[in-house]
Amino acid sequence: MRLRSGAGAQRRRAWALRPHLSGFGLLFWWGYLRALHVADEADAVRAAADRIIVVAFEPTDDPTPEPMTVDLAWVWPVLALALLVWRRRR
Repeated sequence: MRLRSGAGAQRRRAWALRPHLSGFGLLFWWGYLRALHVADEADAVRAAADRIIVVAFEPTDDPTPEPMTVDLAWVWPVLALALLVWRRRR
């Protein structure tokens, strides 16, 4: 995962992301731009690209960390027991 700002070549990519958004992603985009006081227009987004942070998940050949062991497996039985106790008291 990389955090990127709109500096340099990323300035063109900030607006290129827009057509791929739909549903909640588009609502989030509009809210994000509104919080930055940026209009949802190509020129406005490009002008404010240095303030827009985009999180990009890119494929990599780098080694990844080992998978986590199931260290929180005890949570589910405790949660189920708590739910049963709570339902009986109601």
